[in-house]
Amino acid sequence: MHRYIADNIYKAKKENAIINKFIREKLPRTNKKIAIIGAGPAGLTAAFYLARLGHSVTVYEAAPEAGGILRYGIPQYRLPKEVLAKEIGFILRLGVKIVCKRKIDTDGLKKLAAGFDAVFVATGAYKNMSLGIPGEGLKGVWSGTKFLEKIAAGDKVSLGKKTVIIGAGNVAVDAARTAMRLGSEVTIVYRRDKLDMPANKEEIHFFTRLPRLSSATRNKTLRT
Repeated sequence: MHRYIADNIYKAKKENAIINKFIREKLPRTNKKIAIIGAGPAGLTAAFYLARLGHSVTVYEAAPEAGGILRYGIPQYRLPKEVLAKEIGFILRLGVKIVCKRKIDTDGLKKLAAGFDAVFVATGAYKNMSLGIPGEGLKGVWSGTKFLEKIAAGDKVSLGKKTVIIGAGNVAVDAARTAMRLGSEVTIVYRRDKLDMPANKEEIHFFTRLPRLSSATRNKTLRT
């Protein structure tokens, strides 16, 4: 619902009027300084609301750019990077400061705790599941999140002619669609029935109907 509203606001070119309204309605300065560790969804959201409450907010991010999983996990075709940049730009216009390439270790956390009135830790909690089988560490075997992260970062990833995706969740499907865009023939392997696949139903429908499309239509569909 939020994205539908936002997309229509962008089409009508009314986003500047809205962010200017947010800036005008910021509460008076509290002179409180808040440090946020991590510029992913949680960190950016906290920064947005804390700034509107009148606090001075600084976000520290270990990666080269802000966004977290929004930038390094969700593929470009699903969340265009220009949209993400625009949303982060709104947060910056509220007065939030984002410091990238700054990883906070234990000593750094102590310094932040001493220099700020509050520290919010938003480093993310996702963790890849291990299959617990021989061969997981072989060359050419990737975790889904690491594969998507490398693609999003612009790293060169060499795939063979055929790629097997183990699993059928949304990360698996994103990895599959990304591999297809790189020209690889993809097969998804899942331990249960198709009805048990946890990925979004529209994603499963995408792969179900893909073989029935003509070559030209299929290639166009993959690009979009």
